[in-house]
Amino acid sequence: MTPENEYEEKKFLVKLSYKLGGAFFVLGLIVIFLCWFLVHYVLSEQYAASFQYVPWIILSSTIYSFYGLVIQYPYTVKKTFGLGVVTLLGSGIQLLLTFLLVKTIGADGVKYSLVIGSLVIMLGVWWYSNKVYPMPWFSRL
Repeated sequence: MTPENEYEEKKFLVKLSYKLGGAFFVLGLIVIFLCWFLVHYVLSEQYAASFQYVPWIILSSTIYSFYGLVIQYPYTVKKTFGLGVVTLLGSGIQLLLTFLLVKTIGADGVKYSLVIGSLVIMLGVWWYSNKVYPMPWFSRL
């Protein structure tokens, strides 16, 4: 990457990241449908109630795939300590949410805390990545 074309290359990477994120989202929807089909038509009836957790787990995994798109930038500039801090804080928030939500709303609290924790970690890493290696995430592409 040369200084002359650095901004254009960063724009290209951002566009590619958005496209991959969209593909991960669509793939997540497809997997949810496939799991629904398997739970309702392949597995026995006793497993049908378990499907309520599947979309939440897949949504969390989709959020972590977005995380995977932005985590490489701190590695590029060798500023990885902040990643550990962000991940540790996000995991702590997720753990606290799990205890609080399970205590107040039962097993459904697990699925909510899983998605909220994943989102907190992903957004924290995205923020940190952009701080140490600025990218044009919100510019006109």
